[in-house]
Amino acid sequence: DRILPIDSELPSARFSDDGLKIAFLSKNGDSHGLFVTDASGSGEQFVYDMEFDSTNVLVAWSPDKRYIAYRTDAGAARQIFIRVLEDGTEYALGEAFEDGIVWAPDWSSDGKFLTYTKVGEGGSEVYVEPFPPDGRSLLISLADGEEGEWLPDRNALIYRNSADWF
Repeated sequence: DRILPIDSELPSARFSDDGLKIAFLSKNGDSHGLFVTDASGSGEQFVYDMEFDSTNVLVAWSPDKRYIAYRTDAGAARQIFIRVLEDGTEYALGEAFEDGIVWAPDWSSDGKFLTYTKVGEGGSEVYVEPFPPDGRSLLISLADGEEGEWLPDRNALIYRNSADWF
């Protein structure tokens, strides 16, 4: 058994779909970072130094566990980033969003697409973008939507609008 150094102020930990990896936040003084480890607790790897005040970092594992998608709100910009765990390369998904938030990244079963929610003055909307990012994004929801989620076979997408799912 191993206890991960997950601070109760940073309640963000996510197992990979197969349960073999864990991504979690850990706090050290005034800064905190994103780490990944094997479920056994071995092989801890530092992913990202989060020197800003954010406790709501939502993480999504790619199906092959080679990539991690996470939300950041560094400074004024809010954005989804994808980190290659092998070499630390980082991709930005979409454009920085300064007048709202982005959250809830989720991968398709083949790892070729990600969905996320963008919330601004006009409401919230669900988008899908290819991976690797190529600048294209597709608006999925109409008249408000959030929490886009791939169905269990990950070949179709649903999203929520208030209490209704589409």
